[in-house]
Amino acid sequence: MRSQPRLLVRWRALAGLVLKRSILSPPAGCRSIDTLGTMEISLIDPRDTTWELRDPTYRVYFWTVPDSVSYEWRITDAADVHEVIAWAEAERGERTYELFIEHVDRRASGAGEWIEEPGLIRLVGDNPTTGRIGGSVSISEG
Repeated sequence: MRSQPRLLVRWRALAGLVLKRSILSPPAGCRSIDTLGTMEISLIDPRDTTWELRDPTYRVYFWTVPDSVSYEWRITDAADVHEVIAWAEAERGERTYELFIEHVDRRASGAGEWIEEPGLIRLVGDNPTTGRIGGSVSISEG
């Protein structure tokens, strides 16, 4: 059974003002839901999010094997994740690495105060101390 393509509505904004709404449908031959291995890939409505971080702070943890010693680096002002991956690949040598984005989760406490809890969002890489292999990095542009 062939799934019907869902229409996507994109909002274009400049300086917080909605300028124009355009309705886009998937390109010819594009399915609205697909799978690749264990991944499920589906079209989404981009209006389901309320914020976007344009200049994240990254962390790269290099791991030596077999002694599982890590060397942690913090990276700010990167042009994009490709630049960070290129740096990590150039610096890794024989080590594995993990790449993260720093994130501070802010939530209200029962007393009405804000609690800030720093954390990491893992993007890619291997941590030999967990026994889980996260996969290698392979990015091609163009």
